[in-house]
Amino acid sequence: MDWKVVHDQYHLKTSKELVLDIALYFGDNIDVHTAIPQRDSGDGPRNLGARLAPSGNNAEEMLHLIQKGRTLGQNISASQLQRHEVMIAYKTSMLRPSMKCPLCGTKFTAKESAKNDRSFLPTLLTTMGFNAKTKRLLFFGPPSLGCFGFTDTYMDQGISQVQMLLSHMRHQDEIGILLQILLEKLQLIIGLPLLPLTYDPQRFLRYLEPSWLKNVWEFIYSIKGHVHLEDCWELGEQRAQDKNLMSMWTSLSLPGN
Repeated sequence: MDWKVVHDQYHLKTSKELVLDIALYFGDNIDVHTAIPQRDSGDGPRNLGARLAPSGNNAEEMLHLIQKGRTLGQNISASQLQRHEVMIAYKTSMLRPSMKCPLCGTKFTAKESAKNDRSFLPTLLTTMGFNAKTKRLLFFGPPSLGCFGFTDTYMDQGISQVQMLLSHMRHQDEIGILLQILLEKLQLIIGLPLLPLTYDPQRFLRYLEPSWLKNVWEFIYSIKGHVHLEDCWELGEQRAQDKNLMSMWTSLSLPGN
């Protein structure tokens, strides 16, 4: 481990900036060794599902999905598929399912998700016979209103996240217990009596570090959804006549609140 100074601030050097030779030796035979590849905490190697780095960033998964989207768009554009066949391939057969497979473990923002969609969606829509300037509402609106019912990356990610959250919380398996702990930790950070998913996240986003649960919270609020979890811990008052300060603060119409 070593440090570097950038703009009067200390930062850890990456493995590329360090000259290291890490290897395993067997016994006294130093001529035979197994090299150990170096990885930074910000690198996200492919494990199961998404490329998640130990530091929590999704940068490599984003780059991978963008490149994958461009490749899929180019392959479809060069194929001999008919317009209706492209739509079937995109929605139900292979294209969209393969793109949304890792999304339950990512935490892309709406802007990052839109960037991913732009890598392939214009090409696919043109191949389907649509005008590039057609309102996107026609594609992403519900079929009950005469739209096509497509889902974008942000919507697919949110649906996958909510499904995973509710599934593990309902079964109370090991992951469900860890999610419960993270929810209660987030509840302590914002200082409100009920679980965070019951509140408007816009009031607290600037105080919270990026996280998977924060991303789920934002998505649920964006679709005006509600999550009800039974037997949840509540942050109660310690003494008679006590008041929750954060509840009082959020009830006031203050500038920037």
